Amino acid sequence: MGREMKKPLSLILFLILVCVGLAEGEQTVFGKIEEAHRSGEIDRATELLYKLYAVKAPDRLPERYRSEAPALCATVPMLDVWRNVDLLVKDKGEEVYPLLTRPTGLDSIINTTHFKFHWTNSGSDSVGKSYVDSLTVYAESSWSYEVDYLNWDAPPADYDSGGDNLYDIYVFDIPIPGVLGYVQAESIGPDPQQEDAISWMAIDYNMSSIYRKSTLAHEFNHSCQFSYSYKEKKFWYENCAVWAQDEVYDGEDDYTGFLGGGVANPLTRPEWSITVFQTSGYYQYGGVTWPKYLAENNDVDIVRKIWDLNATHWDSFTVEDTDSILKMDYSDSLTNAIKEYAVWRYFTGSTRAQNPYYEEGSSWTTSYVAPEHTHSTYPASGDEGTRPPDYYGINFIEFDTTGFPGGLNISFDGEDGYSWAAMLIEYNDGAPSAFSEISLDANGSGNRLIPWDTSQRIVLIPCVLSSSGADLDYTYSASFIPTDTDTPYVEVVYPNGGESLSVATTDTIRWIATDSVMVDSVSIYYSTNGGSIWSPVATGEENDSSYTWLIPNTLSSNCLVRISAWDWTAKWDEDTSDAVFAIGDFTVPSVTVIRPNGGEDFGIGSTDTVRWDASDNVGVDSIGIYYSTDAGGSWGAVSTGEANDGEYLWLVPNTPSDSCLVRVVAFDPSLLQGADTSDNFFTIGDSLNPVVDVIHPNGGESLAPGTEDTIRWVASDDNGIDSVNIYYSTDDGSSWIDISHGEVNDSTYAWTVPNTPSDSCRVRIDVFDPAGNPGSDISDNLFTILDTEPPIVTVTSPNGGEQWEIGDVRQITWVATDNISVDSLSVFYSFTGGMMWILLSRGEPNDSSYDWTVFGPPSDSCLMRIIAYDYGGSAAADTSDSLFQTFDSTFPSVLLLYPNGGEVMEAGGVDTIRWTASDNYVVDSINIYYSSNGGGSWDIVSTGEPNDSSYEWSIPSVVSDSCLVRVLAVDGVENTSLDESDSLFSIADSTNPSIQVISPNGGEVWGVGDEDTIRWVASDVFGVDSVNIYYSTNNGGSWFVVSRDEPNDSSYVWTIPDMPSDSCLVRIRAYDPNNHMGTDVSDDMFAIRYVGVEETTVNRGKPDALALSMITSNPFKQRAVFYLALPQTGNTRLDVYDITGGLVGNVFTGHLESGYHSLEWSGDDAKGNRFPSGVYFFRLESVSGVSVTKGILLGR
Repeated sequence: MGREMKKPLSLILFLILVCVGLAEGEQTVFGKIEEAHRSGEIDRATELLYKLYAVKAPDRLPERYRSEAPALCATVPMLDVWRNVDLLVKDKGEEVYPLLTRPTGLDSIINTTHFKFHWTNSGSDSVGKSYVDSLTVYAESSWSYEVDYLNWDAPPADYDSGGDNLYDIYVFDIPIPGVLGYVQAESIGPDPQQEDAISWMAIDYNMSSIYRKSTLAHEFNHSCQFSYSYKEKKFWYENCAVWAQDEVYDGEDDYTGFLGGGVANPLTRPEWSITVFQTSGYYQYGGVTWPKYLAENNDVDIVRKIWDLNATHWDSFTVEDTDSILKMDYSDSLTNAIKEYAVWRYFTGSTRAQNPYYEEGSSWTTSYVAPEHTHSTYPASGDEGTRPPDYYGINFIEFDTTGFPGGLNISFDGEDGYSWAAMLIEYNDGAPSAFSEISLDANGSGNRLIPWDTSQRIVLIPCVLSSSGADLDYTYSASFIPTDTDTPYVEVVYPNGGESLSVATTDTIRWIATDSVMVDSVSIYYSTNGGSIWSPVATGEENDSSYTWLIPNTLSSNCLVRISAWDWTAKWDEDTSDAVFAIGDFTVPSVTVIRPNGGEDFGIGSTDTVRWDASDNVGVDSIGIYYSTDAGGSWGAVSTGEANDGEYLWLVPNTPSDSCLVRVVAFDPSLLQGADTSDNFFTIGDSLNPVVDVIHPNGGESLAPGTEDTIRWVASDDNGIDSVNIYYSTDDGSSWIDISHGEVNDSTYAWTVPNTPSDSCRVRIDVFDPAGNPGSDISDNLFTILDTEPPIVTVTSPNGGEQWEIGDVRQITWVATDNISVDSLSVFYSFTGGMMWILLSRGEPNDSSYDWTVFGPPSDSCLMRIIAYDYGGSAAADTSDSLFQTFDSTFPSVLLLYPNGGEVMEAGGVDTIRWTASDNYVVDSINIYYSSNGGGSWDIVSTGEPNDSSYEWSIPSVVSDSCLVRVLAVDGVENTSLDESDSLFSIADSTNPSIQVISPNGGEVWGVGDEDTIRWVASDVFGVDSVNIYYSTNNGGSWFVVSRDEPNDSSYVWTIPDMPSDSCLVRIRAYDPNNHMGTDVSDDMFAIRYVGVEETTVNRGKPDALALSMITSNPFKQRAVFYLALPQTGNTRLDVYDITGGLVGNVFTGHLESGYHSLEWSGDDAKGNRFPSGVYFFRLESVSGVSVTKGILLGR
């Protein structure tokens, strides 16, 4: 499948070819390259280089990675190359950079409102202006819909790259087969807050109009996506682009081909994750069903909103952002969307009429939604089968319910450790279907009973809701439940009369409920007025015989409980407590003193906090607080009637004692009380230390040496602060330096910052009260005394004039000093005289040297740059004083592996020459030669080959046992080395000539005495020496010589012998100089008959069937004579059609009698103009029916 696929075939034919190609397992070129990287055959840098080759220079791509399977859009592979281009430029910069530039040679420009089209009408990229004009219309339509209507951000303008505000589109021959277009990111976009990119678009120069529409809309959506983020998940780029092309050109519906049965998509492979990007297929294009679901279930703005959120943070958050938008703007979630998306996919094709979800879902064939299992007998069970689901994946399992009254009890159990949902569809053919969900526990297990009296089938959809996991396991079972005619039985067991339940506590309601089939659910109610009024406790509970009840705060001695039991057919029964029970308050409050609880020192006159914890089943109404100074002998009130807020600010009285206690009493609304006392004594006295808090510097400040700064603090004590001492540290408090002693507590001190640079500084304040009690505080975090002096650095080698060999390890040296210390260094290298710098190392220690393995390309414009950083962030740089040189004087190493002696190769065949070659810089090219005379002379096989270790050699047509192969390796500076086969090998001829009879090859009717041309095609690697021609009139039973020793000129003019027969064959034998022979015979029989050349009626009786054949040779140059057999008399016409099916001419229209006739066609149209050479179809229509034959018209 090559470029002809881009010709004006119908879209359906194109997609059929796509699907068939992939169904046969052929990978796209990108799939082959990525598979080679995954298997370890090539490294990451080579993978990127081969992707670049595939799009920009396919001739450089090794043959084994090439593919004719259409890749359609190359945007994502090119984005992968651009995002990781740094992996390529180090060794391949000179080769890679030209391939990343915009196309050249397109000398014509058309400007529209928003676009600039580059094209040419000459050379290999030549295209007509009308073609480009159509592209301008489709591009502006895409802008109008996607930017103006859907409010997508427009692609960033390329002002900074020397462009303008028009988006550039280049129309040329995209060389990779099957790629219709791509968008290439070129540079980082203008918005510093997001990962946007400036880009341009490539469109192929030869597409039908429907491809032009969808391709422009598709690729322009990629251009808009780059205005948000170039780092999102690959699947999301293509999902949205296919969705956008259908939105712009809704009536085309070309995306439906990606939902066909022969290609992987979310309908045929529902078990795959929504995030799949298939480089060897088109799942990401068929994944358009995901954004279609999001847009149709919500609104079209949701896709843009997700991209808006993508743009607000760095890196890829596609799935997380989808969940966030659903929650913020649509009161939904990703979990719910995955479940709904599963159900939507089932209702496509003919089933859409029952539940019209997807607007265009009826055009998606139902058979493509493949159930993993189908059951029609019960009980039934199964597991994940051959297609276990991945994360966000699903399966469909169908249960046929036709003819079974009753219901189906379905159980499901998903693999532990993952989040699952089990959706159910009650499919009703002719009415809307019903939906439900099995309630699953934390382990993914549950069951549900489904009535199916009105359903044709029940569909179970296991859904993986987890964000990771692959090939997950599950099991399920289904059992038939017959129709239930009995009413359930229920009996209240507890409380059943006489009990006393305490409010705000939990107690267990118990019952017994049975049914002939099963009790589906239980509802529980209670009454506090003897059954006059009932309030719900719980409804829809499982019939597990008990329920834990939080007793309400409704005091009553006239309480009852009622239980209602329901079976699955909605029949029910109920029972009530046999006698009343009581709900009352029988619980005293609980209280615990937290502070003071023993050992504390409370300062006289200070304010301290009494803390407690108190609770009650109906609430604590008030708190009373008391204290004692005589170990509980007597108590004084602190406060009464306090709210139960857990704490009270207490002004400590002037009652010094070391035998103090606090008592807290809690009262509930029923005046029940609970109390607690401090566990041990606390002290009231002046034993409190002062409190001090450093305010500034307290962490994060940067102070300059020699400036004046104010140290600030807050200090307090119940008896006042007597003095303040101030210190500072430059080593995070390991040692302290005096600032001032005996300062008054005025909260500030003017400090002249010393010249002691450090980023590990703190200040400490020590305070003392009149009793000598100390208090201290230090800065909460480190602050900095700045280092205002930058480092000094000098490059010492290479410093100019050096000559360094590529591949050698050389020592880069420098001298770097700082008033404190040099923290780290960065080393840069330029081979462009400083125009471009390459980072060699970052974060190097200041050990004065760095060992560098010199790499290419060779250059005499080399410089080295060293940047030194101190711990304060100051930096200084130095560059080599003058240029130095890198050179390559090392010859490549090359070893010929095959053919290396003793081999026998077939002349005219294809075999692989293999070698290994390496160089200290790079092997630039390989030249290959061969000799058939033991090295006496050499012929060129190929020159300028890439060093990919192999070459497919078309072996020449020589016979020799003295053959050698020579491989010459050339490095980047044209140093050369060669290797030859170690010994002689042979080229031999063992192949018979190839011969094919072209005409007559079956079906022709040739007239006796006429001259007709026998045609054939014959070839041999050594040439065809002669041809013998024979004919048979008895289907090969015997043969007659037509001619011997004819030259191989492909034709022989034969005078047809007078041997009429309908069982004729021609046989041709071809001989090469080595007397090898090839033979071919007509594929089918032809006829030799007596015929005329004008319209005639042949009296041979009445034919049995309608027939049309060509009497003259086929192909023909001058005229065509047709043989007609008409079983019935009537109107007859013979028309001419071209290969596209268009009617182009008429041979005969009129009335003919039944019998045999011949008609002649001149090959000219009604105006006498000659029809062009090509294939034509001739259609005979009469009252007996229609007959068609084919003819080939050759130029005169």
